[in-house]
Amino acid sequence: MSDERYGPAKKKRPRATVRDRLRAIEEAPTGEKITRVRPVSGGEMWTITLESKANFRLGSTVLMDLQLGVGEVWSPEVALRARTMQGLALARHDGLMIVQRRAVTSKGLVDKLAQKGHTREDAALAAEALERVGLIDDARVAEAAARSAARKGDVGARLLEQKLRQRGVGMEDAKKAAADALEGRDPMEDALAFARKKARSSMGRVDHVAATRRINGALARRGFDSSVCREATKRALRELAEGGYDDD
Repeated sequence: MSDERYGPAKKKRPRATVRDRLRAIEEAPTGEKITRVRPVSGGEMWTITLESKANFRLGSTVLMDLQLGVGEVWSPEVALRARTMQGLALARHDGLMIVQRRAVTSKGLVDKLAQKGHTREDAALAAEALERVGLIDDARVAEAAARSAARKGDVGARLLEQKLRQRGVGMEDAKKAAADALEGRDPMEDALAFARKKARSSMGRVDHVAATRRINGALARRGFDSSVCREATKRALRELAEGGYDDD
């Protein structure tokens, strides 16, 4: 909104994306001297200005590692190192923000960083760095996710493994987490409980053949083994035909 006394309101500048920030470094003319180094964002970032007035931003750590200052030449070698180091620094920063909000797998973090505009190479290096300090633990994420999914309802090991794999968990971690989450539970009892619910909803709507097909398919999608699916379906429909279930 504007006020006629002060003129039109200024438009807020859009926030620079990761790609915008790195492109400014890549496109800065090499061979020129640095004429100004100015801190921004409380000193976490620094604006570097060259003789041609071209400017870009580097993190304080990158600036110190490269020992850049007024009068130094922005050479092709320095530009390449700065681009590489700043790309990784930005990926690490964004990666840290992500893992502080929610638990993610290494692959999940790489995917999220790529969506934000980071190269997959920078994202992978950032994920490795966070994994080394214990901020990413695929096995821990798998265990928590598997237990959460198992608590929500009757589910088979195959579906749990599939859900974990979709989150980027490795095959071995997914198998172990699924097995641990279902430890002490009888897959036949879980499948039968689910089959009974499906049998009730099918009663009077479809014939026996169609009901068998529907229940068996639903159990398979829940991740139960084929033999368990067949037996649970047969028992649920037989019990229903014989007079219902004990909890009816």
